[in-house]
Amino acid sequence: MEQGLDYLGIEIGCAGSLNRTNLRRAIRQMQEVITRISPLTGIDIAIGGYDDDPREIYEIPEARQYIIGFAEGMAKVGIPVERLLPVAINVIRCCLAAEAGHDLPLDHTEVDIGQELRDFQARVRRSMQ
Repeated sequence: MEQGLDYLGIEIGCAGSLNRTNLRRAIRQMQEVITRISPLTGIDIAIGGYDDDPREIYEIPEARQYIIGFAEGMAKVGIPVERLLPVAINVIRCCLAAEAGHDLPLDHTEVDIGQELRDFQARVRRSMQ
């Protein structure tokens, strides 16, 4: 197990190749990564190739469906969503809400990933006691 990582960003897919084969590969990759890292490592997920798209990731149908599929796949293989940082969990929630047809208010508040990581690690430490 690699103890030294505080934060790990994982690209789970890329625009133009969001298909079932790559989704299964991303879920397997997450399974492998989880076994090698400390529970204190905060994990964020991303889909590449949309940096120039003005829409939020949950507003892009193929990205939204891919993220939902990834979350469902994590659950099927027993990876708790709580292993992800809250910012990543929020993206999944937004995708689920948008897929259900709910309007979401856009919040362009910058996320302090450092603070989010410290909060995540504190929560994990408390749960381990």
